[in-house]
Amino acid sequence: MMTQEKKNKAKPWFTGEPFEQMIGLLIAIVTVLAAVSGYLQVGADGLSAKAYNDSQQFALQAIGGRARGEILAGYAWSDAYRTWLALDTQAVLSKNEGDDATEDRYLTARERIATLTPLLQPPYFDDSTQEHPNLRAYESDLYILDTAVLKEQFLNTDAVGAAWGEKSGKYVVHLTLYTVVLFLFSLALTVAGRVRWLFVILSSLMTVATTIWMINVILQPVTAMPQAAIHAYGTGMALVHQQGYEQAQKAFDEALTIAPDFANALYERANVNHLLGQYEQAAADYQAALDAGRVDVNVLWNAGWNAYIMGDYPRSFAYTADALAQSPGQIALHFNLALAQLASGQLDDAAATYASGIDLAEDQVSTARAEGKEPPASLWWYMDAAVLDLRNLYKCLESDECAGSPAKTAIAVAPQISPTALDLQHTLQSLAVSLEYPIQVTDAELKPQMEALAFATGIYDAAGTLVSYVPLGESAAPLRFGMVQEGQGVSQDTSMVRADSAVNRDVFVNFRYAGMANDGVIVMKVYLNDREASGLRLVLPWTLGESGDASLPLSPGRTFTLAPGDYRVDFFVNGQFIQTGTFKINA
Repeated sequence: MMTQEKKNKAKPWFTGEPFEQMIGLLIAIVTVLAAVSGYLQVGADGLSAKAYNDSQQFALQAIGGRARGEILAGYAWSDAYRTWLALDTQAVLSKNEGDDATEDRYLTARERIATLTPLLQPPYFDDSTQEHPNLRAYESDLYILDTAVLKEQFLNTDAVGAAWGEKSGKYVVHLTLYTVVLFLFSLALTVAGRVRWLFVILSSLMTVATTIWMINVILQPVTAMPQAAIHAYGTGMALVHQQGYEQAQKAFDEALTIAPDFANALYERANVNHLLGQYEQAAADYQAALDAGRVDVNVLWNAGWNAYIMGDYPRSFAYTADALAQSPGQIALHFNLALAQLASGQLDDAAATYASGIDLAEDQVSTARAEGKEPPASLWWYMDAAVLDLRNLYKCLESDECAGSPAKTAIAVAPQISPTALDLQHTLQSLAVSLEYPIQVTDAELKPQMEALAFATGIYDAAGTLVSYVPLGESAAPLRFGMVQEGQGVSQDTSMVRADSAVNRDVFVNFRYAGMANDGVIVMKVYLNDREASGLRLVLPWTLGESGDASLPLSPGRTFTLAPGDYRVDFFVNGQFIQTGTFKINA
């Protein structure tokens, strides 16, 4: 009876054998490690979620702040200041006519308008000393600084969230591996002989490897960008917007002293170094930004342009080619590459690359219009930039004025570079106008011609009738360079300023013409300091006959007057460039 009871008694899972005791101990250790891994995973996941939530908040604040700022700045400049300027001009005209009562009414209305926006008040505007309100300073205080900081905080917290998320994912893998180890240890108890030792050894190796990996993940730091570096960077961006490049350089230096691998600060300092003419330092910073992980189109674009200005054509080719690999549809990159090829003496390659850019521009315009849309404004901006870049190169070769181009000694010695640059300049000018204003010419026999442009101010009689002209002298203008367009803020047309009873700046362009057709279209583009004054562009059908003399005003009436600066006027007939001229208005 006793023997039968012992036989029916259940056998325990662990019998106390040394092997089973060892397995039990190993299972307990792995269980603890799995619990630690699970705890770490939950913590990392929570920190990742918090960082992502914070990044979304920063992103929304940055987008909202910029949208609000642009709306307020746009109203301040385009509406309030334009109204203020019109009232101020009317007050001047009333004063000239001796109508004091009307002058007072205009001035009262003008002062009321000035209360509607901080832009028309100190410290941004003092009408006794300034021609224009300081829109850039207003925008910087209004939103540029804050949105630059918020954008970096978004990028920073997003990167932190990604780092914690990566850790969380690794802890999940660790937990999975520990689960497999527990299974293998348990499986070792069900078999005998050498097989169970194979399970033990395999499980032990997995435990050790997983634990070492987990320790390495634990020790891997998740570092956030210091807030002091972000705020110094934001200050630098605000100073760049105000064109205070030397002060901006110091702000970026401060940010990089705190965070040496701050890729965006390296990139922006490179841009500032370039603008200050410190091309070697700019080249080093562009490469440092790339090494720090910012391998995007803008960095490669500007690094390529900086190398072009230095006359380092192989590096310019390499950077620009890498940028094109990321953004093959960007026409400005095609034109930059072609320009570097032209300056290096590779005329055939340059012609082919310019042709590719022209084909791309035509395709983009036709595609947009086929969809019932207009091409992006940046397309025209970059085409104008490409024209100016060719003009810079031509001027360097012809007159040793090398602003915005490589030094003359760095340009290849080839007699065809200069005329090729001029021909390409006119080709791109005509292309831009013909694409923007597609025109069907009915009389192809006529060949429009214009003689040299003459600029003059008007002479008026006592009744205000234009009776004659006073010629203006000619003056060349300083030229700009063709980097990527990244600026924020309201587009400023500062060609029109307040009327002054002591100064008359209503300017006329006079010219003799031939070969014109009355069904044609004339386009006049006016540039102030090499930036188009869009408010002065003239597009109209030609009605003055085939040949004769013509006079066109550059300013819209006598209510406003032209600002001081260097002007260039380009004329196009039926989309083809035919004449250009320059003049200067002194302050």
